[in-house]
Amino acid sequence: MRRIFVLNFVPLRVGLLVALCGTPPAVQAQLNRSSGQDTLRRAGSVVTTTALGANGVFTGAWNDANIDGTTFVQAGVRADQASAANGFEIDESDDTSDGNFTRVVVSATVGANTTTWVSATIRGRNWRVKYTNGGTAQTSFKLTATPSDIAPLFVQGEISSGNAVQHIGCDSSVVYDASTSGSTQLVALVAGQKIYVCGFVLFAAGTANVKLNYGAGTACATGTTAVTPAFQLTAQTGVSYGNGEGTVGTTAAGNALCLNSSAAVAVQALVTYTQF
Repeated sequence: MRRIFVLNFVPLRVGLLVALCGTPPAVQAQLNRSSGQDTLRRAGSVVTTTALGANGVFTGAWNDANIDGTTFVQAGVRADQASAANGFEIDESDDTSDGNFTRVVVSATVGANTTTWVSATIRGRNWRVKYTNGGTAQTSFKLTATPSDIAPLFVQGEISSGNAVQHIGCDSSVVYDASTSGSTQLVALVAGQKIYVCGFVLFAAGTANVKLNYGAGTACATGTTAVTPAFQLTAQTGVSYGNGEGTVGTTAAGNALCLNSSAAVAVQALVTYTQF
């Protein structure tokens, strides 16, 4: 009796490939289709390349988000001449036949030969891009737009001065325990980064004015700026402020954080901060 074996090599090869390299894009796309998941796509396009005359205006056609499901739009532009003030904009409207229902979601001023991007979450039914040129006629111009039906993830924030802001929590601390008159560096500067102070405790064994400041150079000697007032401490007194959540003081970018004492008396300090 002859025995017939039917071998199926495809599952073995795919399984081995996945194990070694992860799921290949083509395989993942097929898995998505078979499982009913849509492949996420972005329909970017060049909206116009027609140069504008002096003070010329390009107004894009309205796009119906109720049809294409757009919730987020990113637009880019580049021209050899500057735009009018806030001349590059994304608009939205719930009734395109009535100008009273059109509002500017985001706008920017574009410099000559400078690629500029704007993006906006679309909450109205319709959206469009619009561009107003400055006082000099263009010879080159390109405007693009990329709508998406997936809005970006927003960090949960807080309200400050009526606006939503990102919450800042401090994850670092520094201790000072010395008897030095003048400024002592607590946190070194990092180019382009700010130091956010979320809380501090200052205590003195003698009479001294103690404060936090920031600056560049050795011991914040260049561009010295106060983060706190100079607290007038006497022997065995102190001051504390902040609880580690939310900022009580911030340096300028690219500056160090220092402690300054007006007298060479024992001072102890604990400062909570984060830097980015």
